[in-house]
Amino acid sequence: MIILCDMGGTHVRFAHIDKSRFAHITDLRFAHIDKSRFAHIDEKSEILNPQKLKIADYPSFDAALDDYLKGVGINRAEVSELRMALGNRNPWSHLAEQTRALCPQCRYSEINDFAANANGIALFPQSPLRVLRAGECEKVPPHATRVVIGPGTGTGLAYILDTPHGPYVQRTHGAHIAPAFLSTEHSELFAAVHTRRALSSQMIYEDILSGPGLWALYTEILDRGTGITSPIYTDTYDLILRGKNDEIAQQSIRIFLEIFGSFAAQSVAYGYGYGGVYLTGGVTDVLMSAGSFDLRHFLKFYDLDYVPIVKAHVAATPIYWVDDPFIALKGLL
Repeated sequence: MIILCDMGGTHVRFAHIDKSRFAHITDLRFAHIDKSRFAHIDEKSEILNPQKLKIADYPSFDAALDDYLKGVGINRAEVSELRMALGNRNPWSHLAEQTRALCPQCRYSEINDFAANANGIALFPQSPLRVLRAGECEKVPPHATRVVIGPGTGTGLAYILDTPHGPYVQRTHGAHIAPAFLSTEHSELFAAVHTRRALSSQMIYEDILSGPGLWALYTEILDRGTGITSPIYTDTYDLILRGKNDEIAQQSIRIFLEIFGSFAAQSVAYGYGYGGVYLTGGVTDVLMSAGSFDLRHFLKFYDLDYVPIVKAHVAATPIYWVDDPFIALKGLL
């Protein structure tokens, strides 16, 4: 068995592959994936028993892994390989060393978690996509890349480049870039959030464009507008799910989406990403599921008054939501 693991900052996701089903491939690690060779396998069964577990419910990675293995009836001795998608936000220190010790007979590998996310989109173009704006695909300029953006505990950014040898994923440092402010409201709130969180590093998009960032934005607006410093919500997800009739919660989400649109517009321009914008990540998923992703707010700072050729390229670019919480696990294939 091959165990796949996507380690985020809030959740850990597991799935597995029964390697015997791929016996016709000499080396699954390095085989170039030609989808036609997998035509006999149903798309949904590429990964088996995917599950999402809350990190806070487990004292260690070992406990979470054991819970998953017991739940799907796999003995640890059956595991021949462990593939990890890792960010820098997981709460369990020395994770790589611990996982190698947990399964010393296993082949171990790891890649960046958001690179795995983008890889899943590249390898599985038929994954559930929700079209937010269709664009005009016939007018997309040649050699355009695709851009994948995902706010969650942090904020991921990656580009998919199509090559003669298949898709290539270019990872980046995500939203760790200084923001370009397009409104006074945004700049003032950004500065206030940065001060409130006592961050010593450079102000970056991720300070607001993330789960903790949305929460910090909400608490700042709450304090300014009402003087109340004790939120009625437990966390960012609770804020999104229960704050539909809360004016301050909705103001926070509006500003979050405007900044999201601004960051997406710059990411498209930097990477010539007119082949498509793919929105993913835990915060995006919850906003979409709750019906709180108002595309108008996103587009307000995404569709700007560019020069004609750029304006035409932006209009041609399709925008999607990747409605698949296990896309990074597929990327580990």
